[in-house]
Amino acid sequence: MAIPDIPGSSLDAAYEREKIRQVANLMKVKHHRFPGAQPISFSNEHFSELENENYFVSEKADGIRCLLFVCKNIENKMEAFLIDRKNKYKYVGNLWFPEPNDNTFRKFHDNTIIDGELVLDELENGETKLRFLIFDLVVYNGEYLAGREYSKRLGYLTNYILNPYKKYLQYNPEYAKNVPFSVELKKLHLSYRMNDVFEEQKLLKHKSDGLIFTSESSPYISGNCNKMLKWKPIRENSIDFKVHYIKEEHRFTLNIWGGEKNHFYYADLTIDNPEMQEEWEKNPPEGKIIECYFENNCWHFMRFREDKENANHESIVKKIIKSIEDNVEKDELLEHTQIIRNNWKQREIDKKRGIHHQAPPQQQQQRIPVQQSSHNRPPHANNMNHQPPHQNPTVNSKDQEKYRSNIYSEMLSNEYGDRISNSNNENNGNSDKRKRNHDSDEESFSSNDEREVKKSKY
Repeated sequence: MAIPDIPGSSLDAAYEREKIRQVANLMKVKHHRFPGAQPISFSNEHFSELENENYFVSEKADGIRCLLFVCKNIENKMEAFLIDRKNKYKYVGNLWFPEPNDNTFRKFHDNTIIDGELVLDELENGETKLRFLIFDLVVYNGEYLAGREYSKRLGYLTNYILNPYKKYLQYNPEYAKNVPFSVELKKLHLSYRMNDVFEEQKLLKHKSDGLIFTSESSPYISGNCNKMLKWKPIRENSIDFKVHYIKEEHRFTLNIWGGEKNHFYYADLTIDNPEMQEEWEKNPPEGKIIECYFENNCWHFMRFREDKENANHESIVKKIIKSIEDNVEKDELLEHTQIIRNNWKQREIDKKRGIHHQAPPQQQQQRIPVQQSSHNRPPHANNMNHQPPHQNPTVNSKDQEKYRSNIYSEMLSNEYGDRISNSNNENNGNSDKRKRNHDSDEESFSSNDEREVKKSKY
């Protein structure tokens, strides 16, 4: 299955630098690298994490990781940019995210950063569909959400980004036909339902090469995050290297990243295909980033990583090697689901009794020992400034009411067979109660099993 290209128009250098600084300030990072959170590889030690702390689990899509940055330009027009792992920006036209509770569709988000992944579905009729699967909200209208629990950020993402966007599509069907990609919430399960994810992967129309576990209570951490765990089968557990060709010796070396602009030798690449060896010697992929897997004590080529400019950092390499050595198989994961579930339920009971469980401390990173070597403004500015389509639909009072959504409780309802719902403000006659309050109405994923969740209409 194919990996998608990132749609949109490249920015000129000055305008891109401006946006990079803007995003770095919003995300409170002091560097100009890709600021997104990165999962670490799953190993045996992480079973205790899943058993002692609440985690969500989702498929690990084999797509293109991107941040979506929504902001307003100097003319107060909304712009949307996709940011890849190289921290390169693409302007994406015809993409509008309206504010909630605005049925005129004239107010749009500003200084908002969404995390997600582009995947390319291959449909049965031979066509393809580009989808952006969103799973986190880092900054909302300039408000830094990264310090809040993941469950609460998911509530923001659903109620203040996705639901208004769906409603916007509903009332603008012509616009909906011309969006650059669909925007959808990535499906999450409670960690002990990981077998459901394995079953769903069989039906996906894009490649999925593992699982992602994310702590329910974790803040958003730029860079390597010890509360995001990436499990992959041994054959898919790979490392991204920078290639160096030594012409005199007819060999390709694999180098890992030490920070800044420093890459250093880690191992040699094994090329089993004579035709590939000949082609690479004629046109060496010098300095390219390639993904490799480990088999029979050798590193083998999988694919080029055009979306990256650096190899995996040495600290990440150490974790991947540990994951390869531990070789946690699918069956071993599934064997732990019952104890994960039992512990989760016990924590719910203890929580109601006021008993607090402290999460395990995060692991400290160590330096990895390595093997010694033997030897613009965007170009289409006019398109950027056009007004989004809008309508002033006649909507009855029930449609205007925004039901509070609680996805976490919906997930729990799959376990208990309940349909639960938060109380809604319908027909209460008090507009103040419908006003957004980020502290009281942030829609955290509460786990109270005895309430009902009334699903949003949009």
